[in-house]
Amino acid sequence: MDIEELQQRVQEQPFELSQHDTLISALRLHKTTKVLDLYQARVNKLEYFTLRHDEINEILEDLMAIDDKNTRIELVDGFYNLLIREYPTSSYWLRYLDFASQVKSHSELHEMYTRALNDTVHDFENSHLIWNKVLEFFTEIPEGSTPGSDQIQMWWKLHIKRLSYPHNKLEQSFSDTSEFVSVYFPDKYDEFMTMASEVHGTTQRSQIYYEKHEVHLTSKHKDPDFWARYLADVGKYSTDLRQVSTLFYRSLMSAVSDWVPVWTAYIFLLYSKDDNTKFLMDILPKFVCSFPGAFHPYVEYIRNMELFDEPELYDRIRDRIEYMKLLNPTSQGWQLIATTILSFENRVESPRLLGDVKRFFTGAVADNSVVSAEDNAHSVEKICISIYESRGLLEEAKHLVSKLTLVFGGESAVWIYALRFFERNHFKYEDVSRFLHTAIAAAVEMDSPVQLINEALLYEQVYGTRISLQKAVVRANIVYRTINEKKAESEDEDTQWNQSAVAEFVSTPGVTTRKRPLDTHEPIPKKVKIDKPTRNREELSVKVTGLPANVPECTVEQFFQDCGVVRNVVVFHSGEGCEAVVEFEDNQAIFAALTKSHKKLENQEVLVKRMSHCILWVCNFPPSMDKTKLIKVFEPYGTVIDVRLPFQNSQHRQRRFAYIEYAEGEQARAAVSQLNGKMLHDDLNDSTYKLVAKFSDNSAERGPPVFKRQIYVGNIPYDTTTAQVREFFQVYGRVENVTLPISTQTKERGHMNSGYGFVLFQSETSIAQALTADGSSFRDRIIKVSASKPSQVDIVNELRPFNHQSSLALYQVPKTATREQLSLYFKQTTGVKPTRITIFPDKEAAAVQFASTSESGKAGLAIQSHQFNSTFLKADSLDTLTSSVPREAPVPSPGPKRNYFIPASVQRR
Repeated sequence: MDIEELQQRVQEQPFELSQHDTLISALRLHKTTKVLDLYQARVNKLEYFTLRHDEINEILEDLMAIDDKNTRIELVDGFYNLLIREYPTSSYWLRYLDFASQVKSHSELHEMYTRALNDTVHDFENSHLIWNKVLEFFTEIPEGSTPGSDQIQMWWKLHIKRLSYPHNKLEQSFSDTSEFVSVYFPDKYDEFMTMASEVHGTTQRSQIYYEKHEVHLTSKHKDPDFWARYLADVGKYSTDLRQVSTLFYRSLMSAVSDWVPVWTAYIFLLYSKDDNTKFLMDILPKFVCSFPGAFHPYVEYIRNMELFDEPELYDRIRDRIEYMKLLNPTSQGWQLIATTILSFENRVESPRLLGDVKRFFTGAVADNSVVSAEDNAHSVEKICISIYESRGLLEEAKHLVSKLTLVFGGESAVWIYALRFFERNHFKYEDVSRFLHTAIAAAVEMDSPVQLINEALLYEQVYGTRISLQKAVVRANIVYRTINEKKAESEDEDTQWNQSAVAEFVSTPGVTTRKRPLDTHEPIPKKVKIDKPTRNREELSVKVTGLPANVPECTVEQFFQDCGVVRNVVVFHSGEGCEAVVEFEDNQAIFAALTKSHKKLENQEVLVKRMSHCILWVCNFPPSMDKTKLIKVFEPYGTVIDVRLPFQNSQHRQRRFAYIEYAEGEQARAAVSQLNGKMLHDDLNDSTYKLVAKFSDNSAERGPPVFKRQIYVGNIPYDTTTAQVREFFQVYGRVENVTLPISTQTKERGHMNSGYGFVLFQSETSIAQALTADGSSFRDRIIKVSASKPSQVDIVNELRPFNHQSSLALYQVPKTATREQLSLYFKQTTGVKPTRITIFPDKEAAAVQFASTSESGKAGLAIQSHQFNSTFLKADSLDTLTSSVPREAPVPSPGPKRNYFIPASVQRR
């Protein structure tokens, strides 16, 4: 499909996110020639959807790569304006000011710094960064001139203004003010500092409300309830809504923007304040764009629709609601949207009103609405009836009331509501009396029949005659007698009548006794939490090109130090010169790093771009292959920056995969093309393995840890096979693996296992069911089943098969090491191959057995002079592995002198 067709689809379906993303992806393939089209497509998307943080970085990267300098400056400036409108935070303002300082005039910068302060001055955590920029800008003195008294007074006012706002660098600001006064007002230092101290003291007292929350921020910054409490506490004492607004936007930078309650807490706080119009007009469209599939944003938007002087805006919002199918009665929260729409349309005399009244009432009483309506108060039906009433359409209203009692006849509250309707609208006594006759006849099957009967008798007392009242009392007594008979027959021994037991769904002619769920609360905004994504190393890394030759990593790190936390820097040389890959802590730091493109490091302009499709996931390589050998395999296709092997976290199940990181995506693609499916030879066992190489997919779901999906099974028959265990437990869930350990002695006795095993399920949810098998009979034996534990390792049992005289305990074993790598290491360094190896990753140790004591002695001496994976191993007797005293990790010696291990065979001599 060509770009023109995609653009047409976006115009036809502007509320479909996938259409926008498809168009943008297509334009990115031609971003060097379709610069303006790509930019416009993103601007159009922003009208309907909020910018995601990863999307922000992608846009900036594309803009910074534009060759034409004027076009680049114009579009980057436009993008920053859009970004600040969306997220007016200190971090984004800081980057915008850095950019603007290179391309804007002095008067333009003056206006920008004013806007920046207005948006960020209440940011407790980061406002000092903006203040530093502001003071630097306004206190700049042209070379060769001296500041006038008016200029100095303005600087003094800026310092005092900064001291008046709570921020985490308040003490540093006070110190800066003292330094300023000592330079420009040395003769009046005490006078000026007294004024500064008074302002500082007032701010310190109000700062408490921030600090009591800030101390918990590190551990609770992803907790929506924490942010809601923080907003409420600040809002309680604030006189400026910017304090609350700034805190809210700061929360969005803490990765909790996916939780609706944070937004609703902010909006409800605005409702409690005067002069909230500006803030509501700012946040409500963003609320809808951030959560287009949720009902609460539309409810709040429509409730405040009159704030927006745009008659066509309601039609656009209504179209979006219809497109998202949120007015389907089976949708959660639909009744809130429906009542809000009817309320608004009634206020503004919308031509849609009467049509919507019929539509929503029909949906509210439809059969399929019972399951999900969550509206036992019948708010939709009642507002429809009230609208008809308010407009004098009593016959139409009466028809809806009759329909309501017909459909929900099992609810006495519905009948009482109908009676009130007839009373306030002065319907004829004869009509109401007949209605009550029907109601009393059906009362036996209602949830609260006594309450309805009392209301009916009260009506007859007020409006009826002596005869009609007598007849009503007779009917009521019949109902009471029936109720008492039902109570006597009930098996419930309670003296109180169990209303829920009486209200079974038994039909009375002409009346349906169906009732809605007993939920008397309006739906509360649920935590729409998107699972915390696994950290994507590639998405949080940038590549830097054009670096000075032989630049050290510390210099590169210093260049990016103001962007955020730098986790790692790797400098390397390729065909294009000196380059580096810099990994950061979060997306905010990536955004800041991209702004460094076209800036100079040691007088040399560098380019910064995000890493993309540079990391491969490989598996099924020979078991003995280590990091060095993997590099040799993948190096011919490009510059290998890093190879990462997994930690081995189990004695019995080895993890055999790796991540290969290239400098360029093209190099990674070439490696996949040439190496995926290639046969590799293993020097250890003279076998071949078919390599799997593909791009790393960090979005792939990762299951919970093994121990959370695994159970221990004991007391199984010694002739049991893994297939039999799998068959027994698969009724509780899909079994991923069965392990039945067996020792040499047990095998020599002809057994197939050691009497116990482990069952690993694919899902953690299967564990609870599987644990019910504890005490069950399995092949004529009562088995023991318990949950596996992370450290369920019995070292004594693991070492039982080992011959202690011909075995070694190895320490300083890398956590990535495998049995095959150790076996190959000994084969190549000593010429002997171990007969048994068990690795204990948590101890960074291993038990290694040889065919004889002489071979173990030879191996113990050899490891003193041969490194394993760039590490000297340390040997000791096998008994040290089971020592109750924690073993202190030995420090490797850089020189040839070492404490040699004396083999057991030599010790005996």
